Amino acid sequence: MSQLAPVTRNPRFKQLCGKSTASGSISAAEERKSKVVLCVDNVSVCCSVESMIEFISTLSVTAITCFEVKPRKRRSDTVDGLNGKAFRVRIYEDDLSRFMNPDTI
Repeated sequence: MSQLAPVTRNPRFKQLCGKSTASGSISAAEERKSKVVLCVDNVSVCCSVESMIEFISTLSVTAITCFEVKPRKRRSDTVDGLNGKAFRVRIYEDDLSRFMNPDTI
């Protein structure tokens, strides 16, 4: 009876973001903005991806991506189904404070 050796995977490599301003041959080709992914949950079932993007643009925030996802189930939800929709939204990190500001609603 032969035993199989355990499969080892390469560890995931962390992304390295350089901040060099040197004008030499080894420098960043372009400056990239940091992004964040957020879950917008408990939204009316009437809301669509297009209306979510339109709402986000009224906050002066750029939605890089936005798509509908399965809502999270809560203890208070009925067995029949969920009461709302959820969206996964990707925005630039610089816009996060405007997106999360409750006074803009």
